[in-house]
Amino acid sequence: MDALHREAPPHPPRPSRAALLAAIDDGAIIPVFQPQVTLRGGALLGFEALARWRLPTGELLPPAAFLGPAAAMGLIERIDDAVLRGALDRLRAWRGQGIEVPRVSVNVSAAALRDPRWLDRLQLHLDERDLVPADIAVEIVESVLIEDDNDVAIRNVRAMARAGVVVELDDFGSGHAAFANLLRLDLRALKLDRALARHLGTDGRSETVIRAVAAMATELGLGTIAEGAESAADIARLAALGCDAVQGYAIARPMPGEDATRWLAAAPDLLAGPASGLRA
Repeated sequence: MDALHREAPPHPPRPSRAALLAAIDDGAIIPVFQPQVTLRGGALLGFEALARWRLPTGELLPPAAFLGPAAAMGLIERIDDAVLRGALDRLRAWRGQGIEVPRVSVNVSAAALRDPRWLDRLQLHLDERDLVPADIAVEIVESVLIEDDNDVAIRNVRAMARAGVVVELDDFGSGHAAFANLLRLDLRALKLDRALARHLGTDGRSETVIRAVAAMATELGLGTIAEGAESAADIARLAALGCDAVQGYAIARPMPGEDATRWLAAAPDLLAGPASGLRA
């Protein structure tokens, strides 16, 4: 495994504000890409863009090493923006090379969702790259939402959906879920938390939950993307339980953009079938 794939130790020193600002300004905060593949037809659904800090050594710091401090320092929106721009740049580059990647997915922080100008900035980034709202999926976690329909975050989520952005509820099953949010938000998919897939084949209760969530999503017209698929057996089981798509090490680890391009070239079978079987 080359230096671009190596990650630094899980507990590096807390970064300073100056170091984080320098990393953002120098382009060291980058997206890495993990593919999502449909379970009916094996088509590429897209890539999730995940934040990494590329050190001068080539090592990639995982998000746990810097996102918490960045949020505490008020820098999380700048990191979100760096990852978003990097993801859209890569999508435009793939399209320019004739590689048809349907979309990229990005995580959006609570701070960004509560910014009334966020959707305008997103549209500007898309326009600058000749992309459209359907080229991006925005993953949100329910903890950023509150019950007030006038909350800026909820208004932004609804406005994104009206504009054509794919909105997905991330980490579903990781904690308390207000099922009313499945009705009041214009969602396209539920992303099942990787913890639900951890005990596939050994814990019937986890499988019961996955089956029930997949069935509920189908009734609501939502897709399901299961994270944490670590083996071919996991993929087969998630398909049997009714999930629509998977993401995990069984498909590929998160990769820098150039490595994702090589992965695409080596996996033409993933691009052969239509993704129409997936509601997400």
